Amino acid sequence: MKEKDSIVVIETVIDDLTPMALGYLLERVLEAGAKDSYIVPCTMKKSRPGHVVTVLVDKKHFNRVADVIFEESTTTGIRFYRAERMKLKHVNRIVKTKYGSISVKFNSKSRAMPEFESCKKVAKKKKIPFVNVYEEAKRRGVHEALKN
Repeated sequence: MKEKDSIVVIETVIDDLTPMALGYLLERVLEAGAKDSYIVPCTMKKSRPGHVVTVLVDKKHFNRVADVIFEESTTTGIRFYRAERMKLKHVNRIVKTKYGSISVKFNSKSRAMPEFESCKKVAKKKKIPFVNVYEEAKRRGVHEALKN
């Protein structure tokens, strides 16, 4: 099943932040309520290398996220516009694996995607490779999806 909703897309271009600061900016906008964020390299005026920072946010969190962008970056302006989006309905469930319980997202097409943070936490706790935990959670998630 699909559902539609409306979000706000915020964009800005930055040519004078370190990669560490850009990464921190993405963390902060997510903490402030952004649904997603990403950075794409670009060439700016005068052939300077820069980055396009894009943030997806609902209207409710727009002002808080915009404030974070201005606080944590060197930008002097942002662009924003409403966008419609279509997405598959999904549900998060806890799946039991040989490494422990992992949060897995199941969409309406019966696909299973282990949640990164849940896998990372278990991998660190058990001191095993992340990829082992992820693959086991994916395998168990697919098994669960096929049962339903």
